[in-house]
Amino acid sequence: MRKELAQIRDRWLLATAGTVFFAAVYECFSHQVYSRATILAFLYPLLGGLIPATLLMLMKDELQPGEWARSLWGAGIASLTLGSLFHGVLEIYGTTSRLSGVYPVLGWTLLALGLFSWAVDLRCSEKKTPSYGK
Repeated sequence: MRKELAQIRDRWLLATAGTVFFAAVYECFSHQVYSRATILAFLYPLLGGLIPATLLMLMKDELQPGEWARSLWGAGIASLTLGSLFHGVLEIYGTTSRLSGVYPVLGWTLLALGLFSWAVDLRCSEKKTPSYGK
């Protein structure tokens, strides 16, 4: 499990670095027009992916989230990151889109489902372990 979490952590590190690189390059060619959404988009994979993955490596194996929980969480962070980049690109371009509002709703919903799935995993593993002395 530790090896898998290390790979996940490395992917989040790569996603954070890739987002920083994309934002930096895009801002260089934006003709002095900047967007906070593009500049700060790297915070989603950093705070929602890299740091939690690193902290999960310190936890016991029984408390680790299952595959569904990790997948839903990752999809939520990806939605928030891409939505921030999309919003920033449109902002730099000088236009808006109704689709900009879909990304945060989808992202936060997927994050909530990921947490719910993790809670279900913990609850199910709690029922499987024998309780001695009760």
